[in-house]
Amino acid sequence: MSLINQNILKFEKWLQPSFFYFLLCFLLLLNILVWFVWNKRVDFETHPEVISTLQAEKERLIKILEIPCGNINSEITGNQEVGNVAPGTFVGPDDSTDGQDKLVKLLQNAAVLVSHDKGYGSGFFIDQNTIITNRHVIEGVSGNIVLISNRTIGRAINAKIISVSRASDVGSADFALLRIESSLPGIKPLSISSTQPVPLQRVVSVGFPGSGIQTDANKEFPSPIFTSGDVSAIQPQPNGVAFVVHTADISPGSSGGALVDRCGSVVGVNTFVRGNENKAEGRRLFALSGESLRQFLGASGQPYTKSEVCKSKSQN
Repeated sequence: MSLINQNILKFEKWLQPSFFYFLLCFLLLLNILVWFVWNKRVDFETHPEVISTLQAEKERLIKILEIPCGNINSEITGNQEVGNVAPGTFVGPDDSTDGQDKLVKLLQNAAVLVSHDKGYGSGFFIDQNTIITNRHVIEGVSGNIVLISNRTIGRAINAKIISVSRASDVGSADFALLRIESSLPGIKPLSISSTQPVPLQRVVSVGFPGSGIQTDANKEFPSPIFTSGDVSAIQPQPNGVAFVVHTADISPGSSGGALVDRCGSVVGVNTFVRGNENKAEGRRLFALSGESLRQFLGASGQPYTKSEVCKSKSQN
């Protein structure tokens, strides 16, 4: 018998079925062990802090998705939080018919015509008794009393001037606070955005320009005029005031009216228009920023509702 045949016989004797299966099982177990060593599973027992962090992030993202228009944050005086805000003051910004109807209803119930024997302008409620307007709208009024009205109120009522900014010159913080004696049904105050708007953000102007009042058959309690546009620029001034330049059309009588985002939060107070000295450039529309308004309210000790960033289901 050849040497090769002898070696084959020896190998066949050595490789008995029982030993073969034992060797196969051993190799399988070894492979499984190596796989688990190189592919450790993260679980609660081994890494509880990782799982806890991931779960918290998951819950945060779910809440963001459930609230498309951001959150109502809190009511503040200056920088001090004094309580939670009741739901229902922050509306969805989506461009559906229902979303637009909610925004229109909110603004119709918040905007007011401010009038007196020297002229008129616009304003808006920031709580059930307090209205914001421009100082130049109520300047020169005798007796410290003006009239406010809208269709929700249904009549003209007295509002007392309780605080004004130092000046009303173009470029200054041109604000005034009005107060009515008792709250009225149907009034919907506006919250004030906690952040500055950004260029190309969509905005809406609401107010009572003279052209709108003249063409409204019910001139005593006309409907507010809505115009939409975009933010063109934010222009900080040396005195600390910031302007929001935008394209949501305004005209005389719009002064003191709100400039809002698609959630209905105030991002500015419409104040003045610069004419077309250079006809190629056209008119420039200016609102005092929400940040400047917050500074004025803080200096006046006036509480207000602050809202977070407006997040839309649709693209801005």
